[in-house]
Amino acid sequence: MVLTAMNLFLPIAVAAVLSAAAAELPENPSITYGRGSVTGKRLRSAGLREGVGARDYAAFWGIPFTEPPVGKLRFKPPVPKDLPDDQFNATNELDPMCIQQPRTFQDVIGEEDCLHLQVFTSNYVTGDLPVLVLIHGGGFMAEWGPRSGVQYVMDYDVVLVVVAYRLSVLGYMSFEDEDLRGNLGMLDQVEALKWVQRNIHYFGGNKDSVTLVGNSAGCASCLLHTMSPLSRGLFHRVIGTSGTPLNPWAQQHSARENADRVADLVGCTGSTTADKIDCLQSKPASQLIGLAAEHFEPWMGNPFSPFSVVVDGVFLTDKPEKVLEDVNAVMDVPLLLGFVPIEGLFPAGEFILNDSLVRDLDEHWETVAPQLLSFHDKRVPEADRPILARKIRKFYLQNNSLASSKEQLLKLMTDGNFMSGVSSHISKRAAVQSQPVYVYEFAHRGEYSNYAGGLGVGHSDDQLYPLEQSGVFHRQDDLIIRRTILDMWFAFIQTSNPSIPGVTWEPVVQKGAEATVRYLRMVDPNNMTMAEDRDLGNVAFWKDLRTEPNHTGRAETSVALSLAAASALVLVSASTK
Repeated sequence: MVLTAMNLFLPIAVAAVLSAAAAELPENPSITYGRGSVTGKRLRSAGLREGVGARDYAAFWGIPFTEPPVGKLRFKPPVPKDLPDDQFNATNELDPMCIQQPRTFQDVIGEEDCLHLQVFTSNYVTGDLPVLVLIHGGGFMAEWGPRSGVQYVMDYDVVLVVVAYRLSVLGYMSFEDEDLRGNLGMLDQVEALKWVQRNIHYFGGNKDSVTLVGNSAGCASCLLHTMSPLSRGLFHRVIGTSGTPLNPWAQQHSARENADRVADLVGCTGSTTADKIDCLQSKPASQLIGLAAEHFEPWMGNPFSPFSVVVDGVFLTDKPEKVLEDVNAVMDVPLLLGFVPIEGLFPAGEFILNDSLVRDLDEHWETVAPQLLSFHDKRVPEADRPILARKIRKFYLQNNSLASSKEQLLKLMTDGNFMSGVSSHISKRAAVQSQPVYVYEFAHRGEYSNYAGGLGVGHSDDQLYPLEQSGVFHRQDDLIIRRTILDMWFAFIQTSNPSIPGVTWEPVVQKGAEATVRYLRMVDPNNMTMAEDRDLGNVAFWKDLRTEPNHTGRAETSVALSLAAASALVLVSASTK
């Protein structure tokens, strides 16, 4: 199906947009709510959307939604905080991110007192706008939501809420007992969603039309909320890309061991969990965060999510794969899910162009592969991990050197860390819910990328479009794709159908025991077509590789059976489109 600039630019809801566009805001817009007020800043939208033009919107930064999680509230569930009782200044665009050590930083950055919201609204006066709640990615370890660059989203009638949550050791450490169950970062997100239900009408939002949006671990978080009893009724649809709860990095399987190790490393050797927590609360937050990179990510920052979600019996009552089997345990909400062709460029993009690092990986494959592919924990007995590493290498690389098989190495990383889980999750969701599941592949190679070397469209490259996280786009095809994605988002927000003019987009349909993953392939404005795949991500190969805990001796048999079942598969080379 061919799309032209003319039919792409047709508005979805021009009448609604024009009503909001007419208002001119004061330089410092203020929202009052009886007992107090919040003062923000007037900004200007991009004016990219046809029929709208640039318009004012109000930005509010740094609104606290919990008590500061410091001191005796460190390692505790969030304590909700309502809007301030006096006049609150929300004009600081540099509101700090949560304390973390990003992969590309040598130092710990951010602050522990960070549980704040950023709220952007295109019309807080007449209100009743749909609400978009953004949960950032970063492997549950780092990153932060946008403080700026939302001007393209603000071309549309919407309230955007950006959520902060505790990360790494402070957000996801768990002793697997009642004193520290874990998932504090997820509980922070739940509290933010509750805040939206209580307060978003003051900012012009409709609490009965809330859409979650996230990428990578942010997408996994959004989908985990559809599985949690704590999140029911707090949102109504999900937009997500490049991550699900079934990805291997999204679940922490050696949580108690990790927590005990953290405590030992800082000298907190009390006899009970309560004693250890009391000691850990006295340590500098920067010291605890710094431990993750130093002691839990041994090969170039891998495994990249050593602290992540656990089955805590409160937020998550069972393993995600089990929850997905229970139609009553999963929120039946419309889903719009996406992926890119070479997801494995994260983290492979950090080493694949460095010949020395590739040789090092080749020489130490059996010890490093478990770190890169997240089977380093007690899901797989230590003695079985080299066996799995060899089997994976044989399946994808036929035992060739990594230097001569970089394309297949990227395919291996794409399937193992991302697409096997994404594909499996899509199929399982289609089996248990009546609401539609729409899927797309973002295969457009634009002016900017997160990765050097022209290796293709990689993990999070699609995120450069709805939010300005790169330079200004100069190419017309990039501008059209940006508008297409945003039109698609807001059609879905309004109608639960991500319609694109001139394109027939079919949802995933369950057929018998398995679902055929049908998806819209977005290459460029003139090349958007439906595709389908019965084994997207080589699920048939990967599903048996990661054995259950303490099943020593079963790995080789499991892998042999998996290889036999998959022997008829034709490997599709990783695309560099």
